[in-house]
Amino acid sequence: MNLKESRIPLLHGGRSETSPQPAAVQSYSMIYLVLAMLILVPVLTGHPLLTGIGKVLVFDILGSLLLAAAIMQADFGDVRKIGKALTAGPNLPITLLVSVCLFSYFTAAYKNFAMAEALRYGFCALAYAAVMTSAQRKLPVMLWGILFVGTAVSVIGLTTMGTGNYNEADGVTGSFGTHEQLGSFLMLCLPMAVAIGLFYKEDSRLSTTALVASLAIAACLLVARCRSAWISEVVALAVFAALSIRYYLDKKQLARQKYLIVAPILLLIVCGAYFVTSSRSGDDLRTRAASLQGLSADHSVGIRRQMWRDALKMIADKPVFGHGIGQYPLASTRYGTTGQPKEYIFTHVADLRNNAHSYYLQMIAEIGLLGFGCYAAAVIGFFIAGIREMGRMQPGLRKTALLGAVAGMAGQVVDAAASPSYVFASVSLMQWVLMGIGMLAIGLPARWRDGKERRSIA
Repeated sequence: MNLKESRIPLLHGGRSETSPQPAAVQSYSMIYLVLAMLILVPVLTGHPLLTGIGKVLVFDILGSLLLAAAIMQADFGDVRKIGKALTAGPNLPITLLVSVCLFSYFTAAYKNFAMAEALRYGFCALAYAAVMTSAQRKLPVMLWGILFVGTAVSVIGLTTMGTGNYNEADGVTGSFGTHEQLGSFLMLCLPMAVAIGLFYKEDSRLSTTALVASLAIAACLLVARCRSAWISEVVALAVFAALSIRYYLDKKQLARQKYLIVAPILLLIVCGAYFVTSSRSGDDLRTRAASLQGLSADHSVGIRRQMWRDALKMIADKPVFGHGIGQYPLASTRYGTTGQPKEYIFTHVADLRNNAHSYYLQMIAEIGLLGFGCYAAAVIGFFIAGIREMGRMQPGLRKTALLGAVAGMAGQVVDAAASPSYVFASVSLMQWVLMGIGMLAIGLPARWRDGKERRSIA
């Protein structure tokens, strides 16, 4: 079945006929805009302006261009297929989530904070739609982009170890400014790089690049010293291993050719050990890892617990609709003592002290259980659609990409419980792109184009 398309069916009703050349160019430009957002926002570095406000501006400008491109392609020619598109996979919960965010914006007290967060949700969802509905031949382009940005972010982070920007107490922060954001971002990238490096052999350049990227990402993830990202990566790789054994590996062939898996893993271990030894960061890593055994007595964990209690007070006050999207930094000052006062926030903008350090709690506090329910349904729908189709797919790039996306999202589900990173566009965008890649890999758009379920996917 030919899955190529040149227009975004989620917006125009899913026509599968060949479109004129200008529309095709526009469709490709949407993918390039997503790639630009995915690459430029995380790697901007240098002046503090470029690591803070500059990233938000780049994200919003490129997101606005992406929205304009989507509107230019809109063609509501078949309302029935629009309905099928919105109910396929996680699309309906995502649409409802964006609607809840829009409603929450109009009810929020401080519109400038609400606008920033509403744009993050809206542009991330639009990036998901652009990736998910793109042509199948654009999948390698997206994977090259993930490998590039993961490697670039890692190299930037590792090069700061010998400079004055490296703080041994907090670990490497790279271009993100905090080790939590860097750790979460790399945690999302690593499963995809490992999947391509281990299982996709049809393109030696892509698989070799993926192995190199895996080494760089793993090394930088270690020195970021972000414990929540470490724990989440273990979960992601455990899910990766379980799905590989269940749906990917030919057990008879694996028994005869164990070196196909063992050799790359040994290479990762040896190179990682050499890096830790040569960089003289072994003692710091051991100290940080040892703290996992006594988390209950750790100072940073104690602060997080207080932040979680403050967030729960906010949720109890307005559980259904929340306090308004983007309002947590300001509303939290009424429920606890960990954050900065409103006057400071208005002057210097909010920092991590005005963050719940739990994406789930902060989301519920802002858009209520209604909005969180839509988000949870979208993530669950992604896993159901992805894992169900994984058993029907033949080995190849699409199945490999799906494996990496599902494993990365499994880590994200755990990481978001105790990480402050996902309220930042530079991290959350990667999460939504991974979801889009997973749905592109299973050929989700074909279901509303053909009007029927497919029994097998090559």
